[in-house]
Amino acid sequence: MQRNAVKMMATVYFTMLLGLTGCGGGGGGASADEISASYKGATTQAIVTESNAAALSVDAMGDAQGSSDISGVLGKTVPGQVNSVAALELATVVTTMIEQSTAAKTVGKSAASIIEEKVDGAGGGTANISVSSVDPIKSTVSGSVKFYSYKEDADSPAVTGTVLFDGTVNTSGSIKHVDMSLKNVTAVSGTESVTLFGTISIFDDSEKITLNLVETDNATGKTNWMKDFSFTLSGTAMTVAGTYYDHTYGWVTVSTVPPSLTVSDYGATPTGGQLLFTGANSSNARLTYGNYSEGYLLEVYSAGTGSYTPINQ
Repeated sequence: MQRNAVKMMATVYFTMLLGLTGCGGGGGGASADEISASYKGATTQAIVTESNAAALSVDAMGDAQGSSDISGVLGKTVPGQVNSVAALELATVVTTMIEQSTAAKTVGKSAASIIEEKVDGAGGGTANISVSSVDPIKSTVSGSVKFYSYKEDADSPAVTGTVLFDGTVNTSGSIKHVDMSLKNVTAVSGTESVTLFGTISIFDDSEKITLNLVETDNATGKTNWMKDFSFTLSGTAMTVAGTYYDHTYGWVTVSTVPPSLTVSDYGATPTGGQLLFTGANSSNARLTYGNYSEGYLLEVYSAGTGSYTPINQ
């Protein structure tokens, strides 16, 4: 879906720009109550059926991560969904950029190293980056990025809004923990427009990333919510957990069937493992990754059936 592409592309631009400054995150940003209030859809637990299983599983992961012919995170491109850089990959990009950033190099230096910088988008617009606080003793840094119709290139969406950030870095300059907060960051591409509200946190020492994001389709007013989504990587084993709220159908819990998904890194397509999307009345959808035509097998379990029904083969 085009809105996924616009949303994820918007995410990469502010995360890459945050990399110019240092850490990222929520100081004074979106609170849990505000994020919850920004979701306007169904709040009851969904009953998973054959007709809505894809929306509550494949699309759920599409909203949480997108799909990319570069990273292929959690599956191949869904028919009708524009390839986009995945949020999980973007979080990894953030980590890399921060570790190479100027602000990370302020660790152990004086607060005089604070940065104010204007960045012109190659496709138009600007972004103003400000590192407002550096504590060389605690190795902390915070600040903001303000976007004004910023376009990374001619084909990119125009991003407008403010991202607040704060975090800590190790003495080597690598990321220890970073939070990013979005308050009504809007991305527009052609007739497509989405607004993002929420937070992204990175815990590099534990190789964990969490998302608490609401996206609004500005044309329809529909919202979807990735609540407390976590992605944890240990070697080639990755687990995913959280709650997904679909505007129309309600929420499902997302969990990894033990032991884990098998991946080479955050940005790689799983070669094995299963995800479970659990709804009301013991209903659920199951995604099994492996040698399938679409990279996964989608199945539905309905109460009383006693077995899974394949949706795609």
